[in-house]
Amino acid sequence: MNRLSGIVAQIRSWWLVYFALALLTSTSCGTRIPGAAQPNVSAAQFQLEYVPKLSHVGLATRFAVATDGSLWVPIIQANGENSLVHYVPATDQLARIPLPAAPGGGFFVGIAVTRTSEVWVAWEHILVHVNGQSGAASAFELPQSTAFAAPTPAGSWVRDLAVGVDGHLWLSRENAMSLLEFDPAVASFTELPTPEFGVADRITVAADGTLWLTQAHDPVARQEHTAVLSVSASHKVTVHSEKASSIAADPLGPVVLAGDSSGLEFVNAAGQVTQRQPAPFVPTAADIVISQGGLVAIANRHDSAVALLQPGSAEWSTFALTQRTTTVRPPYGYTGQPTMQLTAEVTDMHAAPADTIWILIATTQEFAKIHR
Repeated sequence: MNRLSGIVAQIRSWWLVYFALALLTSTSCGTRIPGAAQPNVSAAQFQLEYVPKLSHVGLATRFAVATDGSLWVPIIQANGENSLVHYVPATDQLARIPLPAAPGGGFFVGIAVTRTSEVWVAWEHILVHVNGQSGAASAFELPQSTAFAAPTPAGSWVRDLAVGVDGHLWLSRENAMSLLEFDPAVASFTELPTPEFGVADRITVAADGTLWLTQAHDPVARQEHTAVLSVSASHKVTVHSEKASSIAADPLGPVVLAGDSSGLEFVNAAGQVTQRQPAPFVPTAADIVISQGGLVAIANRHDSAVALLQPGSAEWSTFALTQRTTTVRPPYGYTGQPTMQLTAEVTDMHAAPADTIWILIATTQEFAKIHR
C-alpha cells in the first residue's frame, strides 16, 4: 500500500511541477453541416491576436465562454488560493471572484456557464456554483466512491464538467467508469455506468441533448487508446469509435465532429458519418470547436498551431502560435539551464459570438483569439 501511495504521489507531483513551470513562465436542430455550401469568408479577414490583459492571471488550464462573449477562467492552486477570473472583451475589463479554499493540482478542472450566466466549477472533490451577476458562491461535496471503479486509478478527482440542456450537470471522474449526474434543484447525485467504455474525459453536449464523451487518454489514466461514446436523453449509452481523440458539437444541429489520424468526421445524431474532411494535423484532447457561424477550428499541442476551416471551403488557414523563451528557476527547471524554449501547447479552446475563437496556451499562460 505504501508503494502504491508513493507511485500516486509521484504522478500527482509530476503534474504539479509541470504547471508550476507554466506559471513561471440556442438550441435548434437544424441540418447545416459545417464545410457544406455556405457563403464563404476570406481567410484574409481573420487574424491571430494575443490578449495581454487576460494572460498571466494565474495557473489557468481551462475556461468557458458565456453567451454574452465574456470569459470565465478558474484559477485552482495547490495552496488553496483559488479564484474565478471574469474577462469582458468588449471593455477589456477583468474581475476576480474568490473560490472556496480547496487545494487542487490545477490540471483537471471542469467549468461550464449556463445561458443565464450561472457558473459551475469542479475540481478534486468539490463542485462550486457561482452566480455570475452577484459573485455569490455555494459548494457541494462530490462523491468519491463509485460502484463502477476503474482498474488501478491514480486518484478520484474530477476530469470534466458539462451542463445538459435540462440544466443538470454531468461530471467525469478519474476513478470511475461512469458519469455523475447532478440535479441542482434538489442537490442530488446519480451515477450512470459506462463500464464498456472506461473512464470518461471531456464531455460535450450536442444541440439535441446527447452527451458525447472522449475516453481518458493521458499518463495519469494510463489508457492505451481513445474512444468516443454518446449518452442520449434516455440514458442509452453507445460506443461509436475507438480511434477518435476529440469532439465538438455543432451549435445549430445534432452534428458532432470527431478527429483522428484520417482527418475529421461529421457524425449525425444516429451515429452515422455524414461527411469526412482532411485536416492539416491531428487534433488533441478536446481541441476542436465549431462556431455558430460554421467555422471549424482545430489545435494540436505538438504542432503549436491552430487551423481554421471556413464554411464552403475545403482549404484550411493555419495560424502559428508564438514560441517563447522564458526564465526558469529551480526547482522547476534544470540547474544550469536558466532559459527554456517552451512549446506553445493549447490546453483549451472555445468559440464565442461573432465567429471568434478563443485559445488558452497553458505552457506560457497566454490567451489569444482568432477573429475578423
